[in-house]
Amino acid sequence: MHTSAFVSPLLAGIYAHLFSTASVAELGDGSLQIQSAPGRYLAWILAFVIVLPASWWCWHRRVGGRIAPSAFFASFLIPLIVVPGVALESVRVSPAGLTIRTGFWFSPTVHSISFSDLESITQRSEAVNQRLVPRHDTFWHFRYRSREQRDINLPDLLDAHRHTVIEYLHRHGIDVREP
Repeated sequence: MHTSAFVSPLLAGIYAHLFSTASVAELGDGSLQIQSAPGRYLAWILAFVIVLPASWWCWHRRVGGRIAPSAFFASFLIPLIVVPGVALESVRVSPAGLTIRTGFWFSPTVHSISFSDLESITQRSEAVNQRLVPRHDTFWHFRYRSREQRDINLPDLLDAHRHTVIEYLHRHGIDVREP
């Protein structure tokens, strides 16, 4: 029991590192840019290269019932949908605001958050899906002087590099608080 308790966080840490590597750079205009690094593409391609033949082998040996052919066909989503989406994912932070681009390559989601009239940013973590793999999602709550509020569930790329973003924001007079 102690071994599985140790292995799960270790594997979760390796997973988080492999699938969230990024290049972080301060650009000439003073903004901070975070984009997926080549290691992140490699991790997803490696997942495809492992899942495809393993599921094909299980399917043809009739191991795993309906799961094997499902995994075989689902594995094609990695190079067709996941990798192009990862290539487009980015975070840009400037003293004026935060722009997050994530989602599918054919239907990206773009969040633009202005820091104008910002009163506070509060960070909190929530447990999600505790039955399969213990995981915590990080949320940022933006509160404006006009009493408007906006909440963002940080995508993996931003969550993995949020300390760098918090340091950047702090240097520009914006604090991120934890309750």
